[in-house]
Amino acid sequence: MNNTAIRHGKLFFGALFAMFLAAGIFCTVDTVSAATEGTCGESITWTLDDDGTLTISGEGEITGNYLNGDQTSADIKGKVTQLIIEDGPAEIGDEAFSNFTSLQEGSMSDSVQTIGGAAFENCSNLENIDISQNLTGIGEHAFGNCTSLIEVTIPEGVTDISAGAFSGCYYIETIRLPGGIKTIGKSAFI
Repeated sequence: MNNTAIRHGKLFFGALFAMFLAAGIFCTVDTVSAATEGTCGESITWTLDDDGTLTISGEGEITGNYLNGDQTSADIKGKVTQLIIEDGPAEIGDEAFSNFTSLQEGSMSDSVQTIGGAAFENCSNLENIDISQNLTGIGEHAFGNCTSLIEVTIPEGVTDISAGAFSGCYYIETIRLPGGIKTIGKSAFI
């Protein structure tokens, strides 16, 4: 094939491409990303959707600060804005959601009975969390440095609030405590 034929071929395909663009014949494809998912305990699974909602389901303990799956905890910490713990998990392990700095709100089902140490520590944008009504204990520094929390209601079943549980939560305006608390640890609310 000579140079003239190649040049004419390039011109032909270039003109054809321009006509397709002008006519709007090329289709656009919207990228739909699937939810990211994995495990965070022996029988606990998690799913992160495109809106930043992290949903936890299964039974047992949500293991501390280790989401196993398509992405690591470090990869998703900045993406999670909402946390939903469905019915089933009984315990939120130590450091399970610590440093999830984009987390703004959360809810946990009434199956959750304990919140481990530093479980939500340094979730600096956490404004609201609906705590399980069957909770009995809150671990050390569980909500430490959650500087956006304004109101905290501790359910009736809680008997122990560990040291520093809400330390560094400087903007809390209202704390509601149940009558059955037996122990409030050192600097729990300082």
